[in-house]
Amino acid sequence: VSVGVCISSRRSGLSRALRCDRALNPAMSDASTTPAEAAPAATDSVGRSTSARYNETLSSRTMCAYGFFRLPISGYDLTVRPARTAVYIEALNQSILTHAMIVSCCKSVDFLLGFLVGTTSDNVSTRWGRRKPWVVVCFPFAIVSMFLLVTPFPFSGDAVFSDSDDFPCGEIEPDSATACPALEQCLVEMIANGTLPAHNVSSVESSNPPAPAALSVWFALFYFAYYFFSWTCTMIPYDALGMELTSDYSKRVSLFSVRVVFQFLGYAVPNAVGLVLSNIFPTNIIAVYAYTALVLGIVSLAALLVLGFGVSERPEAKTGQGNEVPAVVAVRRALCNWPYCIYLFIKFPISLVSLLPVNLMSFFLRYGMKMEDWASLYFTLVLVILFASLLGTPLVWYLTRRFGKREVLMYVSGACCPFFFAFFFVPPQSFPTAVIYIAGVFVGLLTVVMFVVLDSMLADIIDYDALHTGKRSEGVYTVAETNLQQFIEVLTLTLSLTRTRTR
Repeated sequence: VSVGVCISSRRSGLSRALRCDRALNPAMSDASTTPAEAAPAATDSVGRSTSARYNETLSSRTMCAYGFFRLPISGYDLTVRPARTAVYIEALNQSILTHAMIVSCCKSVDFLLGFLVGTTSDNVSTRWGRRKPWVVVCFPFAIVSMFLLVTPFPFSGDAVFSDSDDFPCGEIEPDSATACPALEQCLVEMIANGTLPAHNVSSVESSNPPAPAALSVWFALFYFAYYFFSWTCTMIPYDALGMELTSDYSKRVSLFSVRVVFQFLGYAVPNAVGLVLSNIFPTNIIAVYAYTALVLGIVSLAALLVLGFGVSERPEAKTGQGNEVPAVVAVRRALCNWPYCIYLFIKFPISLVSLLPVNLMSFFLRYGMKMEDWASLYFTLVLVILFASLLGTPLVWYLTRRFGKREVLMYVSGACCPFFFAFFFVPPQSFPTAVIYIAGVFVGLLTVVMFVVLDSMLADIIDYDALHTGKRSEGVYTVAETNLQQFIEVLTLTLSLTRTRTR
């Protein structure tokens, strides 16, 4: 689908409006000085316009300060997703259907509120800018909400401080020479005295009582608070800040490439921390996620300080230049922007291809390939995707600067399409393990293309809109961009968990 849309874009308005080459860059740079912003610009000591100087270049320090903030956000994302299932469903016995319904409802309401946040961020200017005040004020609430979400202490009791020896056979040391015989003897004794059920019992009544309604209220409250303060009130202004940091074609590609590097490093942080903590708390998953959230909270505060002091917004964002546009008008303008509509048609299928495999892989290994030891293959595959993404970022950066965004998007999508299409015809139980690793490489490459090429292309589309309307509306354009990843997660969660419940 993405290849067909890219090919058709050669003859569409996107090809004429966004050639994505350096010949268009002067016009894009002029978008920052629209008719509504044509007031006399301030000058520095040598008489140069500070607004013009702002867009001439983007230092490596500024790009790293902006990209570093993406690291804890990625860590939160890869912590909250598995923590919901492990803590609430498996450890606290919450109903799968209740869990999926709360996730869907909270995310749907949060998506609608995103348009209000985006338009307010576009219209309201302060002495500190339009975007950074949102991040500085709302992100601390996101840190607290995330910690309370993965650590429901009123319902988990003292699980965070409990010892593994309190669990059946937890006192056995994991030694390869003696652990297996000792564990076998311990399990036989536990089954004999009724502590554990026998392995050949057809049905066993669960010893865990159903989760109370208060747990669902707790989960709904802090799940909504986490996504509202992090992805809506923080990430929408943050993404909009990246779109307007520079109008230079090459620097935009470099900026989003640096951000992608920090993004995938952020995905690696909870895996590394979880690996260490799982050895300390081998049977206490609540403690693992609680201390992981604590580590990410410390990194988040550091990233917030770096962003606050290391990144400066556009001069007109601090002076309040530009016309205020109501939310409905701003959304209609965006939907009437034909290049943006084409962009959405391209963005959605590529997001599906790059995000669905990661979200569904654990279910595919457990229920499709019927693997008992699926966790080791899953985490190895995650590492393969991360390394492929990190190694592919410089390659995509070079190819985009050398050949252009549209060409890289079209040919990379064309190379991946037949490979993923062939997956449909391979039975899950006979799926070769080596092919799964190859698929991880393709997923990592497509993820880089999605976050580097498409994000920089969206910045060009926003400039194109500013040329026509005289108003910069980065906040409105990044609402769908920011929430698309979360909606795909809701889709996979609802379908997979509901399907698992009915099996």
